[in-house]
Amino acid sequence: MMYGRVILRSMPRRRTIPPGPYAAIGQRILQIRTCHKLTQEAFCTAIDTSQGALSDWERGNKRLGLDSAILIRKKFRVTLDWLYFGYPGGLDFEVMRQLNIPLTYK
Repeated sequence: MMYGRVILRSMPRRRTIPPGPYAAIGQRILQIRTCHKLTQEAFCTAIDTSQGALSDWERGNKRLGLDSAILIRKKFRVTLDWLYFGYPGGLDFEVMRQLNIPLTYK
């Protein structure tokens, strides 16, 4: 007597994509964009870049270039220190309030 062979297949595992090496910078860019209630398209128009580049920055897959960082700094009144390293020291009080950055920094 021959029995049918049953092949059990496990469900494919959902791959979690680890954050890129520049994830902290990407989170700050996303914070700026969502704070100003801008879509990726509107943000890209404001700083004259492509949507693909912005997506890569926000996911932390690509490094934010200095030219683009300067455009973000001018348009959204953030400092390069905050954008690259998270140091809020030079940020204007109003900008800190808008971005929900705590007034005390450790």
